[in-house]
Order: sequence, then C-alpha cells, then structure tokens
Amino acid sequence: EKDLVAYVEAVMELHGRYEEMVSTRFEKCPVFSTAVKLGFEAFINVTLFRELKEDKKVKSFFAEVLPTFCDIMMKNEKITPDQFAAKLDSIMGIFAFISDKQLFEEVYRRQLSKRLLVTKTDPDHEKDILAKLKLAMGSAYVSKMTGMINDLQQSVDLQSGFVEDCRAKEVALGLDFSVQVLRQGCWPSYKVEAMNLPAVLSAAYERFRLFYSRKHSERVLKLVHSLGTLTLIVGFDRGQEKELTMTTVQGLVVEQLSHGTPMSITDLVKALDVPIETVLSSVTPLTSNQCRPNSGMRSDILRRVNEAKGKLTPADVISINSSFSCRMRKLPLPRAVVEGAQQTTQDSAREQKIFLLEAAIVRIMKARKSLELNSLQADVVQQVSSRFVPDIRMVKERVEDLIQRDFLKRHEGKASLIVYMA
Repeated sequence: EKDLVAYVEAVMELHGRYEEMVSTRFEKCPVFSTAVKLGFEAFINVTLFRELKEDKKVKSFFAEVLPTFCDIMMKNEKITPDQFAAKLDSIMGIFAFISDKQLFEEVYRRQLSKRLLVTKTDPDHEKDILAKLKLAMGSAYVSKMTGMINDLQQSVDLQSGFVEDCRAKEVALGLDFSVQVLRQGCWPSYKVEAMNLPAVLSAAYERFRLFYSRKHSERVLKLVHSLGTLTLIVGFDRGQEKELTMTTVQGLVVEQLSHGTPMSITDLVKALDVPIETVLSSVTPLTSNQCRPNSGMRSDILRRVNEAKGKLTPADVISINSSFSCRMRKLPLPRAVVEGAQQTTQDSAREQKIFLLEAAIVRIMKARKSLELNSLQADVVQQVSSRFVPDIRMVKERVEDLIQRDFLKRHEGKASLIVYMA
C-alpha cells in the first residue's frame, strides 16, 4: 500500500512539475502541452506487475492503481479540506491520461461500494469526486455511482419508517436490526447465497420484507450476506466481554461455537447451509494461527482444537478461544479475503466493454443501415474512445456475434458490407 501511494504521488508530482514548466516558461505553448500529454499517456498505460508471495507476479494497470489510491485517500480521516481539494485536482489531471477509463470506473465503483457499506467515508468528499468525474466524462459515466449514494440515502428513510412501523404495532425484534436496500443495476454484482439464519434474525428480516412489500409490491428482496455485518457481545475468560463486529458468516460461526461445543468446518457448513469455501475464507482470519495484531488489536478469537498448522481443512475442528485477551473492548475483526478479486474486476470491466461496443455498433448501423466493415470499426473506435481504446479484434468479435444473433448480416454480394436488420 505504501509503495502504491508513493508511486501515484510521484506521478502526480512529476505531472505538476511539467504543467508548471509549460505554463510559466513556455507560455502554455500547444507543442509542449501535446508533448507532455503524449509522454504521460505512453508510460501511464503500460502494463504493471505487482509482486505477490512466493515470487509470483500479477498484471496490473494504472487504471486499477489510481482508484485504489483514491480509496486510500477517501478513508484518511486526517486529510484537511485544502489537502483533499489539491489531491483531487492532481488525480483528475492524471485521470485524463488513462486510456482504459472503463476499468477505472469498475474498480472505483467496487471500492466505493465497500466504503459506503463497510467503512466510514465523508459523503461530501464522495460527491466532490463524482462531480469531477461527471464533468470530465459525462453523467452516464457516474450514473451508477450516483445511484449507489442515492440508495443509501433512501435506505435511511426506509429504516426510519420500519422502526416507526414496529413501534406503532408494538413489535419487539429482540435485536438492533438495520437494512440497506440496494438496487441491482447500480451496485457491483455479489453472490446471493441461501443461509440458515438464527430464529431471531430470520424473524426480523421477514418483518422487514413484509414492510417493504407493502411499499413496493413489484420488487423482490434478496439477502447479500457477504456485505452484511453482525455485532456480537462474546464472553471470554476472567469475565472479559468483547463487542465483536464481523461479517454475517463470521458472526453466525461464532454464534454456533458460543454454545461451548467445538465443531468441525464440515459441521459448520451443514449447520449454516453455505458453501464450504465461504466458511473457510470467513473462519481463516479468526483462527489463532492467523492472528495479526494491528495497533493493539487482535483477531484470534477462534482456535483449532487439534492445533494443526497450515491452511484450514474441512476436517479441522475449531472452538472459541476462551483465553483470548485484548485491552480493547470493541473490536472490528478482519473480513474474509476473496481470492481472485482482481481478476473478477477485470472480467466485469470486460463485460461492460462488450456492452458498450455492441451498443455503439447497433447505434451506428441503425443510423447508417449499411456500412463497410472497416468504416464500421473506425466509427466504433471513435465512439467508445472516451471510455477505452478497443482492440480491432474485439470489435470484429462483437460484429460477428451480432451477426449470429440476427442484429446484423453480411451483404449477399459483398461480404465486407454489413447490413442492419430491423
């Protein structure tokens, strides 16, 4: 993370230095301005390689690095308004050189979703950066991200209405229950998995579902457990009580183990009715041999009964670590780490690119009725170039796919001529 911040800040400092040079010493001469633009575009859009453990490297792009830098900046509670404004201007100056702005949007949107749902963030700062992106790219570019913020604002009103409804009907839920309703079209896609919920939690959710259906009878609610959070008060040795905040799956695992009986991973999978991969990824950060102190905080609230080493397996038996000790009473525990998250983001960005290419092809062909393939490819590249620069092979693939789906066809007497099918 430190290397990433240092790299982006070095790029911004270098850009600021050249911008000042062109402005003051060369009086904003277009020749020098173009030279700076081409120079930064050349090195910013090269493929980067990020080192992982075991000497492994994965491909990365500046279009992923810059939104990650934004994410770190947005989580920094110590940043002053003047510092934020200055950094935001520098970020937008660098953003202009990114060729794959669609990948930037996808990565930024995913990180924005986590900030809005999991961590604290300044709403004004979020709106400021979206306003800058809207000015640079247009309202369509930020429409989903704006919708995400609007969803949370509407969820506050929904929650207030639900609390009032329960109070008016004298219904006691038995726990503090808060729901955020997210529109599927705005937010990144997440797995929707069934799960056996405790009776008190299941009753609270059913109560909210009935309340929501009275307002929006045509809509269907689905629980996304991977985004949920549970806060439990757990007792340990020497009378210690800790307030633990964790994911829904982690919380339900702790609830199952809090009865005092150790359970194997396989038994937990059966009890919760969730995939074994979900349980393993959720439990791993909480086991004793995965303890990672962070500013005095610990996470080893669970332990392996068999004291095995290495990765957790389905046969491992775990229990509450009754000897757990920490000077802090309120502990936010580490969330499950999802492997392949970067690849998923890139795949999602590719799907969005396919959608943009097909929309551009259909839009052009609907207006022109027939067009040479080479001319069509050039027009498509021109239309989507503000978002990303597509490979010609990718454009050809989308044209062939649209032909197979009967949106287009080749002229019978001239194969290079593409015809629009109404």
